[in-house]
Amino acid sequence: MQSFILPTLGSKRMSGMKIDRLRPTFIEHFPDQLEPGVLYVSMKYAICAHSCACGCGHKVITPLSPTKWKLLYDGENVTLYPSIGNYGLPCQSHYFLTNSKIEWVDGDVHNDRSQRKRRKKRRKGFRWFRRKEYVNLRLEYSTDSNE
Repeated sequence: MQSFILPTLGSKRMSGMKIDRLRPTFIEHFPDQLEPGVLYVSMKYAICAHSCACGCGHKVITPLSPTKWKLLYDGENVTLYPSIGNYGLPCQSHYFLTNSKIEWVDGDVHNDRSQRKRRKKRRKGFRWFRRKEYVNLRLEYSTDSNE
């Protein structure tokens, strides 16, 4: 059974109910309307989607890859790593999904430390795509497509 917590007064979050758990559902294609409290996982397209846990109703997309999010599934619960920071949404919510439970991050998401962490993660992603295995794979693909 899903439980909900009402947002606190004065919060930046929009109207709606704060969600404390996401139930994994493995699908091929996402539905038009995302149900609150459900994490939709498409292994075929290596992507997850859910309705923002703050209750604002915005769709949150998390692409799965070595440089983005990693999904752990133990047969019942899911963990998404790293945290989900919705800095581009009006609610600016920030949370972890660990063992299907939402763990809220408190504090200012735009402080210097957070910005440094995001820049470091971006650089790490660029380094992954410069790795020898990826470059060789890309070269093989481009050589094959020219034939």
